Amino acid sequence: MKLHLRLPSGKTLSAEVADRDAPDDHAWFERLREPAAALGPGQSIELALDWAVLRLEDHADGPRLLEPDYAGTELDRFVPGVAATDRVFGAQQALMRTLRLTPQPVGAEQYLRVSAAALRQVSVVGHRHAESAPEFCGWQIVSVDTDDDEPFGQYRVRELARLRLAWMVALGLPVGWSFRYAGHTLIDCVAPDGHTQAMRLSFDA
Repeated sequence: MKLHLRLPSGKTLSAEVADRDAPDDHAWFERLREPAAALGPGQSIELALDWAVLRLEDHADGPRLLEPDYAGTELDRFVPGVAATDRVFGAQQALMRTLRLTPQPVGAEQYLRVSAAALRQVSVVGHRHAESAPEFCGWQIVSVDTDDDEPFGQYRVRELARLRLAWMVALGLPVGWSFRYAGHTLIDCVAPDGHTQAMRLSFDA
């Protein structure tokens, strides 16, 4: 299906997205209205919607929307369309509906801590801690088989999205929550009180 935003200039911002029944799955698209309307002739801007960084470009036939080349190796390369970004937002909405939670979105420029093993192994767990520093979102992700002395790296959310897009689905869980992934599949989520909710939510990144 295609989404459309009619702008005051008379131009229309359009994007092809997944066909889903829940209107909230595409609520993120409405947030583009103001920046798209402010886009001057020939201009391009990057904007962050929670975890995602998108690019708006003005062209003679109307504004165009691009997303990072998640399958590529260059962090700053963008490609036309927003199919992958839309799928993540939709999966996030589905997860929050299932758990009956209000999401606590992470910012694209915030940092999270990821063990070196987590980027090598298939099975990982993440836990969201309370943070006093606003540049950190609180998430710490480790391999299921991580040793206590496994080194950690700090990644911006937008960087990790290029490496492990499927993980973005769970990053809206509030402080105190945990998740477990096997490959691209979210296996379960654990509430602060220890209650485990089986998910089996697969995301083909």
